[in-house]
Formats: sequence, structure tokens, C-alpha cells
Amino acid sequence: MRALVVDDNEQNLYLLKTTLESAGFEVVLAQNGSEALEQASKSLPDLIISDILMTVMNNFELCAQ
Repeated sequence: MRALVVDDNEQNLYLLKTTLESAGFEVVLAQNGSEALEQASKSLPDLIISDILMTVMNNFELCAQ
């Protein structure tokens, strides 16, 4: 399974990445909604975990897209 983790905090990205990888997920990271859309367009993830308030494009804008 493939998970997309979206957060502008490096520590949160690291924690979620290591946790999900230990559960068997392939993890792709993005630091904002714009990057997340780009990653999702390359290969649709099975799971998306996203911070709400981020720079460039927040979670609300990401979900609307």
C-alpha cells in the first residue's frame, strides 16, 4: 500500500514516515498541498495523511482540488 504524507514540519514527516514504513507502507512525502497534488498525480496513493495549516496550499485547498 502507498501512503502520501503532507506536512510542512520535518519532524512530523519523519515520525509518520518511519511509523508507516514499519507497518509495511510505501511512503511518499510532500511539504504542502501543491507538492501533494503533484505526487498524487504521478501515482494515486491508498492513504493520505495531511496537516491542515501549511504554506503554499493548505489542507482545505488540497481537498477541494
